[in-house]
Formats: sequence, structure tokens, C-alpha cells
Amino acid sequence: MESKWYVVVTQLAGNCILDKGQVGIVADYDLDPDMEIVSEHDTEELAAVTCTQYARENNIPEFGTLVLLDMACPKCGNREMDSLIMDDQDYCTCQKCGTIYDPLEK
Repeated sequence: MESKWYVVVTQLAGNCILDKGQVGIVADYDLDPDMEIVSEHDTEELAAVTCTQYARENNIPEFGTLVLLDMACPKCGNREMDSLIMDDQDYCTCQKCGTIYDPLEK
């Protein structure tokens, strides 16, 4: 029997809780009771397309697109992985506000 694929929303991201949650896809064997099921699909590809569309329509991030809170931009709070650019010296530049910072500095 082939696995079903689900588009799900969860409020949890690592060890923190997100206001609007985040959306992603999981196979039936990875479903968690804390996940809200948005839709069910026969293939991973269909689930992925639906997931991206749902994320855009509801303005919520997809799984794996946010950095941990500790690594967010200290000036604007940006956590979007694609707009936080690391350089060769392990400093990060926030593409939203221009801040350069050490994401590992506590």
C-alpha cells in the first residue's frame, strides 16, 4: 500500500510556538496529533504544489524556511532563511534591513 501525503499546519517550530504556524507536507507515517490536516494527496508532488499555494494564500511560512529565534536578525526580527545571507566569516546580513550580525553570538 502506498503512502498518502498530507498538507499540514503546525504551531510548533523546534522549541518555539509560532503565532500563525507553518505549513508543510508529511507522509501518513509521520502525522502528529498536534498537526492540523489541510488536505490529503496520493503523491508527494501534488502535496508540495498544494502546500506552496496554501502558504502563499494564508501568508504563513513553509517548514524549513525559518531560522531559530536565537538566530533571527537582532534589529528587525527577520527569521526567513532565504533573506539571511551568511558570509565566509560566519556573519549574517539581513536582506530586509541591512543589519550585519553574528547569529551565534548570545
